[in-house]
Amino acid sequence: MKAKSFVLLVLILAALLTLSCRKNAGSDPKDQAPAYTPPEKNVTYEGISFTLQDSGWYWAELTEEAKATFTKEKLVIPGYIPGDIPTPVEIVGTLGFNNLTSLKEVVVSYPIETIGGAAFENCTALEKVELPQTLETIATEAFSGCSALTEINLPKDLFGIGSGAFKGCSSLTEITYAGTTEQWDELAPRRAPSWIDEGKTITVHCTNGDVIESR
Repeated sequence: MKAKSFVLLVLILAALLTLSCRKNAGSDPKDQAPAYTPPEKNVTYEGISFTLQDSGWYWAELTEEAKATFTKEKLVIPGYIPGDIPTPVEIVGTLGFNNLTSLKEVVVSYPIETIGGAAFENCTALEKVELPQTLETIATEAFSGCSALTEINLPKDLFGIGSGAFKGCSSLTEITYAGTTEQWDELAPRRAPSWIDEGKTITVHCTNGDVIESR
């Protein structure tokens, strides 16, 4: 939530600066600051669909039509949508990028906070995921069925991991965590017991040592 507060402060300051420029502009129309255009409710940017939420941040996803023609191996989900004042993206949507069988690498950008339920479900070629340090939640079955996944980083301020988040990730044997072993242990009550498959063992590489997780 610290990241969101910081971003909102920046947006407020930018808006105040725009109003100040307008107030101080001369009478010559050429000197007048342009009128502020609020962010659109629905926008497509870099091939991704974004929907503005009540929070004032965007939700990201691909339409079913876009999924049907998707052939990229790498996907970067931007953290901001351009505008008079750039608008941040908050959520990678539920089922937003599932079943993309060509996808091998995903970069989720700052300041995104949530990976929605089954967001990347059955992306069977996905090998590498890069997550921002602002990420707080990995929802239920977010990476379920990503059988080729071998590399993923988790931020130290991660708040929760949902049930089946890494279900069926048969190639995943290790995770890099940006916090300490103590911080990883503190996350235990907010990790669903079934976040990995039964019988699965994963080594979590923390900043001060490793933790072995198994079911």
